[in-house]
Amino acid sequence: MNRIFCHHLSSILWRTRNSCRSLVVILGSLLFVSVVSAADFRKLSEFVTARDGVKLATDIYLPLGDGPFPTILARTPYNKGISGGLGEQGTKRGLAVVIQDTRGRFASEGKNLPFHTDGWGPLGDGLDTVDWIKEQVWYGGKLGTHGGSAGAITQFMLSGSGTTEIDFQHLVVGTPSLFHNGIYQGGVFRKALVERWLAGAQFDPEALENWTQHSSYDSFWMERDLTTRYEKVNWPAVHIGGWFDIFSQSTIDAYMGYNERGGPNAKGAQRLIMGPWTHGVLRPKAGELSFPGANVVPGDAAKQTLYWDRYLKNSGSPQDAFKGVHYYVMGDVDDPSAPGNEWRQASRWPPFETKRGRVYLTANKTLTRSLPRAASSALSYQYDPNNPVPTVGGPQLTIPSGPRDQRVVEERDDVLVFSSHRTPDLAGDKSEEIRGN
Repeated sequence: MNRIFCHHLSSILWRTRNSCRSLVVILGSLLFVSVVSAADFRKLSEFVTARDGVKLATDIYLPLGDGPFPTILARTPYNKGISGGLGEQGTKRGLAVVIQDTRGRFASEGKNLPFHTDGWGPLGDGLDTVDWIKEQVWYGGKLGTHGGSAGAITQFMLSGSGTTEIDFQHLVVGTPSLFHNGIYQGGVFRKALVERWLAGAQFDPEALENWTQHSSYDSFWMERDLTTRYEKVNWPAVHIGGWFDIFSQSTIDAYMGYNERGGPNAKGAQRLIMGPWTHGVLRPKAGELSFPGANVVPGDAAKQTLYWDRYLKNSGSPQDAFKGVHYYVMGDVDDPSAPGNEWRQASRWPPFETKRGRVYLTANKTLTRSLPRAASSALSYQYDPNNPVPTVGGPQLTIPSGPRDQRVVEERDDVLVFSSHRTPDLAGDKSEEIRGN
């Protein structure tokens, strides 16, 4: 069994990982190097040593030639071995691509705890990896980071580490605050999402214990909350999210945080793309509805290679072309003449100034903007914990997500529904689009 076989086997089988690592040690090297021949790129596999001595398995994709090269970094708990497409795509654009298994995952050493050492506490694996990249002979001095979901969260945590090396970030469906919009959204523990994700990805049970022991926002979460450190962000980024995604609001919050509270190179240099998507973007269907044109963002706004060229290679379109907001306005997908179901563009978020007012619940289960004149009345229902109201669709990760028929829920005796469909006064709300800067 050679080192190349050991590496690939350890990327596939968790149980084999330890035996393969032992074999590498026996062969006399904690730095394993496997070179895969290809027509247009080279691939190296190495261990990056974190500050506490833990070895982080890392694949490096290099274009042919001597370099140095602008570089992309992606850190993921989902197995670097399945991200080779990113490496090959990057090398075709003349970029080096570094893809790393996060601590404790697949071929990397350490405790298998998600995001535990990715922030700015005593350990910081993302920052250690950036420092390692800076020392490599193939590194050309320009660095972008890339990833979605957990791969976006590792980017947010790297952003708060204090590094000044980043030139651009590509952030897809992630959250800058694990507590507020991840584990305890609205202060409530997201049981199905968290427990099923941890179990399905085979994280150490200690991860759940850590998160439930910190049920309030404390120093544990502060070390993993970029929203308190936006001033450390000093580069442009593209933020991509979905209206039915678990991190929908997080994507908008991060865009606004970078754009308004970041450093001078971040303020006003952000791009936001919001589509009618669940946790998987650029898909025309979400839940039970298909939205026309949802899989194609106008003007190649979601094409990552254009951002690479602009910010890492200083080529391509002018910088102004990468600012602003693309957002999809949803409408009645069953009525071709209905308004909406189209992409729109704005210079910032929110794209409209809206008038806000009070909405009142009425005894006949309608909504009105006028203060009801009738005497106070009460509506009630009986709750049975042995027959709880099910969650159907919505912003989910581990159960079916997206827009779904809610009649099975609304028709229950233990659910109260207040509707505006019989109150015309709610249709009179006016909005004014923000134009200019």
